[in-house]
Amino acid sequence: MKKNHMVIAIIGAAALLGITGCSPSDTESGAISDPVVVSEEPPQMEPSPQPETDKPETIEISEQKTDTPDPADFKEGVSLDMTEYVQSFFTEEMAEAIQHNMEAIVQNDDEAFKQGMSEDYVEPNLSVKSYIHPDGGAVEFEDVHFITYLKDRNRIQIFVSYLLKTDEELTRGSFEYSLIPVKGEEDHWVIATMD
Repeated sequence: MKKNHMVIAIIGAAALLGITGCSPSDTESGAISDPVVVSEEPPQMEPSPQPETDKPETIEISEQKTDTPDPADFKEGVSLDMTEYVQSFFTEEMAEAIQHNMEAIVQNDDEAFKQGMSEDYVEPNLSVKSYIHPDGGAVEFEDVHFITYLKDRNRIQIFVSYLLKTDEELTRGSFEYSLIPVKGEEDHWVIATMD
């Protein structure tokens, strides 16, 4: 009977040691596991501040239209004046370059289209122009939606929309001009990509 009590006591002690997480090696060396501290409040983490120079500046102008355009309202040409949007980072020289480029697209004039454009981007942009104004089509630039200065990339983006009229069908399209500074002339910007 004493053996049964002793076996039960040993089993109970082993179970107690297993539940409390102590092992014979811990108790023999005198080391006790570190207690877990539970806090009511999570540790305070402050976000790292973003440098002001990385934040883009945006001039928001209009919402992009989603309605079906009315062919009766179509007026071939440029129905906006880019100089109205000159402020802070978007200069009059930039506005005039974009205005001139839109007029060249409307007139389907490749030589005028290339003016004010980086030589590195002329060929790809001529493909974009051919898409915007195919032979036999007519174009009306109707809106500028926003102008954004991406300081970290040293690039200005101008998002515009246009109407394309072909064979009495009228469709709305849009693309984005990107301006970059001329190397060595940080105050002189030219058209880079048209996407």
